[in-house]
Amino acid sequence: MATIVYLDQSNKKSTRSFSREVSFPEGTIYTTDFVETNNADPIDGRIEHKHDGAIIGGTGAYAGIRGHYSLELLTSGEDAGIYKTVYKYWLDQ
Repeated sequence: MATIVYLDQSNKKSTRSFSREVSFPEGTIYTTDFVETNNADPIDGRIEHKHDGAIIGGTGAYAGIRGHYSLELLTSGEDAGIYKTVYKYWLDQ
């Protein structure tokens, strides 16, 4: 989920709050981030987009998870419009 928290259309800038819930059979991972963009249009595959964010918690096998993630919107070839996400984390166990 992305929520625009600041929008400046005249300068084509925005700030968005990203929250993500990723469910797996073993549990769920929760992430969050604030992202500043130089384009006030929605991120829909027409522009390149990359950002890093925080892993803030989890359930099941991911309880106690901490770490970060990188998200990249692929903008060319047959993968255009697909999000690639890489998680780097550790578990307190």
